[in-house]
Amino acid sequence: MEARATGRQAMILAGLLQGGLLLSLHEWFRAFGYKASDLAWIVPAYVLAVLAPVTFSFLRGEFPVRRSLAGALGASLPFVATAAWLGWSSRPFAEEPRVLAPVASGLVLFCVASAVAWFILLPFVQSRLREGRMSFRYARLFDDAWRNALLLANCALFAALFWALLKLWAGLFLVLRIGVFSDLFASRSFAYPATAVAIGFAISLEEREAGALRTLRRHLLAFQTRLLPLAALIVVLFLGALPIAGLELVWSTGHATPLLLGVLAVLVCLANAAWQDGAQPAPFPAPVQWLVRGALALSPVLAGLCIWSLSLRVAQHGWSVDRAWAAVLVAIASLYALGYAACALMRG
Repeated sequence: MEARATGRQAMILAGLLQGGLLLSLHEWFRAFGYKASDLAWIVPAYVLAVLAPVTFSFLRGEFPVRRSLAGALGASLPFVATAAWLGWSSRPFAEEPRVLAPVASGLVLFCVASAVAWFILLPFVQSRLREGRMSFRYARLFDDAWRNALLLANCALFAALFWALLKLWAGLFLVLRIGVFSDLFASRSFAYPATAVAIGFAISLEEREAGALRTLRRHLLAFQTRLLPLAALIVVLFLGALPIAGLELVWSTGHATPLLLGVLAVLVCLANAAWQDGAQPAPFPAPVQWLVRGALALSPVLAGLCIWSLSLRVAQHGWSVDRAWAAVLVAIASLYALGYAACALMRG
């Protein structure tokens, strides 16, 4: 119990540090304003302030402080370095009004790509710290990935409920014409640290509620599994109709890449939910299994269409920050498609 309390204190302190860093960055902007030359350090500073404390809290529930710090820094530094490059390369364009919107779009896409890559990387970091060597068993990676996903969702829900209660608190006292709580909760000096501490506290509850999370995961995966045959049927029918309808209709949408990526992501996630770590029996009768295997075997075709669509955009309009990060997402999706297609073509 004492060790668990110490871990919770470390996570709350990490939240306080994160809130303080984010508040400091916000106040710096208010005091000195925005300058394009600041992007080279502002972007990596925000990435470090967001990722490092959250990663530490995720690791601290299982590992000692020193190993958790090492894992958090090791997992965060690649994204900090990439963010520094992004900020530095965006400086010449950030003050030109005609390219300011594409730069902002590139920053948003960088955040999305980084969040996806961080989520994929975290189970490998957890496995490395647990085993003490580069040994990655799929069953454990699967367990860590789904636990992390549910924990992230729980943190978001906890923070939302936390702020809903604070709003009710402020509203009740406003009825009595006491506005001190409303002013306090609306201030940045309270909002940043309080939100970060609430998230750290929510992460610290994970071990105590591990059984509940496992039960919730089992039910969620069971629900998702029932949608896999429908997703597989959509993929097979679409790819079957594509030679008849022609690719021009796909390219004419103007958003073929995100649409195809979305279909591929749904198919992979549902297949992962159905077969889990591979120890479970086949979740469907034989005809449905063959339909799903066929869709997974065809998933590299979806990835190839994503690559083709993106290459056409690059050929027409050249490279941009958002297209570079789109290429990162397409590369990740292609690796998943190839892996799942190989598994679908294997026996068992």
